[in-house]
Amino acid sequence: MSLTPGTPLSFGRSNITETGFMDEISFTGLGKGMYAVNAALFSSVGLSFDKVMLGGKPFNVMSGGGLSTAFYSGQHGGDWTLKLTGSGNGAASYHGLVSVAAVPEPETYALMLGGLVAVGVAVRRRRQQP
Repeated sequence: MSLTPGTPLSFGRSNITETGFMDEISFTGLGKGMYAVNAALFSSVGLSFDKVMLGGKPFNVMSGGGLSTAFYSGQHGGDWTLKLTGSGNGAASYHGLVSVAAVPEPETYALMLGGLVAVGVAVRRRRQQP
């Protein structure tokens, strides 16, 4: 699935009848750099997530009342894979939403700080002139 920063992407699977399942969803389309990633998964009654990993980092999984939810917030660079394992009974399903935003690189912050210093110096010089 191709990701675009600033555009949420939904995904899911329905009619999960296996008592144990493992799904892998690949996310591509991001260039070099770091991205802030937020993702959420929700299950139907009768499906529980055992483990949810995004690029090797775990989601927070909560289960109760026959439902499972999983949340993740972190940073990733480039392409990555979402791996889900769990169990279902009957025609269970899950759906999820993932969104990404570009994270400025350290050089961007350094340039901004340098610009602020230059403006501060210019204002100070202007105030000192008679």
